[in-house]
Amino acid sequence: MCLILFLIQYATGVLQVITPTNFPLVFINTIQANFGNPSLLKTYAKLIKITSQECIITTDNHSHDTFIVVYNWIDCDIIKLAKSIQNSRAQGMILVYDKDIENSNIIFSNDQKKDEITIIVLGISKSSGDMIKIKADGEIWITYQYASFTKFESPHIELGLSLDFNLDKPFIKSFQEFIGNFTQTVFLESISVKLINFYKKYNSTDCIYYNSSDYICADTSLSDISGSSKLNIIVLFLNAYSNVKTINDFSSLLSSLLDYYSLCENNVAIECAISVLNKYNLSIIYDITILENNIYSTYASPWFYLNSYYKLYWNEYLENAYCLTLKNSQNICQNYDQTCSYEDLKDKNCKQNCNTSYSNYDNLRCLYEKNCYSFLLGDGFCQDSICINDPDCEKSKDIERFADDLKLLRTILPIIVGVYL
Repeated sequence: MCLILFLIQYATGVLQVITPTNFPLVFINTIQANFGNPSLLKTYAKLIKITSQECIITTDNHSHDTFIVVYNWIDCDIIKLAKSIQNSRAQGMILVYDKDIENSNIIFSNDQKKDEITIIVLGISKSSGDMIKIKADGEIWITYQYASFTKFESPHIELGLSLDFNLDKPFIKSFQEFIGNFTQTVFLESISVKLINFYKKYNSTDCIYYNSSDYICADTSLSDISGSSKLNIIVLFLNAYSNVKTINDFSSLLSSLLDYYSLCENNVAIECAISVLNKYNLSIIYDITILENNIYSTYASPWFYLNSYYKLYWNEYLENAYCLTLKNSQNICQNYDQTCSYEDLKDKNCKQNCNTSYSNYDNLRCLYEKNCYSFLLGDGFCQDSICINDPDCEKSKDIERFADDLKLLRTILPIIVGVYL
C-alpha cells in the first residue's frame, strides 16, 4: 500500500446531506483521491457503514445507489479495499479518518492497479464519521459532485509533470489528443506546463540546484533512474517549450516527450533527448534556470489544472471537465450523452434528453420536484418535512395508530377482566 495525505489548495468535492433533516451538518468536508471516478456530475447515494476487519468486502449485493462508509481502514491496502467495494456494486467508498482533516487534503496512491478503480473514493474527518455512525444504515441520503463549475470563455489548462515517465505518459497523450480536438478554443496562451518539485532534503542523486540557493528534486521511488538524471533531461524539453511559438509547435513538443519516453526510457544520455528534439525541429537549449518554473509537492502524480482551481488527477476526464467550464460549448464540444449537450447540463431545468443514468438525470434536476428527490420516497424513512406524499409517512402513522390502540387495550383490558370476574 502507498497512501499519502498532503496539503494543496484547489476545489474540493461538494457532499451535501439531504436527509435526515436534523443531521448536524448540511455539508460534509471531503478529501478526494487521485484515482477512481471524480463524479463531475452530481450523484446521489445512501450511506451504509462497515468496520473493515479484513480489509476486503465480501458481499456483492449492495445497490448502486450506495456509498460504503469505512471505519478502521488505515492499515488496509486501499486499492484492494476499493476494488472489493467496487465488486460489491456500490457506487462509492468513504474513508473515515481517525482525526479531523482539512478539506484541502487529498488521498494519494501510486499503486499501478489504481487505474482499475472506477468508483468514487472520498475521505472525511473523524467528527463527521462519528455523526454518521449513530444513524441507521440507509437513513442518511447525500448528493455529491466534484465541483460546481464556474464558466469561462477560454479556460486555462496547466499540465503538471511528475517526472515519473509511466505516470506522465497518459497525461501527455490525453493533452495532445485534447488540443487536436479543440483547435477553436485552445491557444498557446491558454496552456502551460509546470514541473512538480518533489519536496525532500537535498541529495545529489535526486536533486539539482538551478541557482546558487534553490534546488529541485524528483521522486525516484518507482524508478531505477536517478532524479538528477531525469531533471537534466527535462531541462532540454522545458527550454524547448519556452521557445515554442504556435500551438502546433506545442503539440510537437508533446510528441517529442512521448517519443523520448518510448525510445529513451532506459537511456538517460542527453544525446538521446537531443535526437528526439531534432526530429521535431525544436530548440536545443540547456539553461538550468528554466527549472525555476516548478511547484512544490509532497507527492509525485501528474495533473491537469483548470483555471488554477479545478485540479484533475484523472487524465481521461480532461475533455469532460473542460466542456463543463467552457461558456457557449454548443458548437465546440460533442454531446455528453447522445442527445444531451453540455449546455443542457449547465442550465437550471430538467431536460428529458438528459434524463438518463449516464447523464445523472440531468445533474439530478429530473429527480427533484417540490423540494423532494424521488429517491427519498419509499426508502423506509418518513421524510414528511420535505416530501409531501412520502408513503413511508403513512406507514409510520399506521404504526403509531397501532401502538396507540395497543396502549389503550392494555389499559382497559384489566378493567374488563375485573368486571367479569
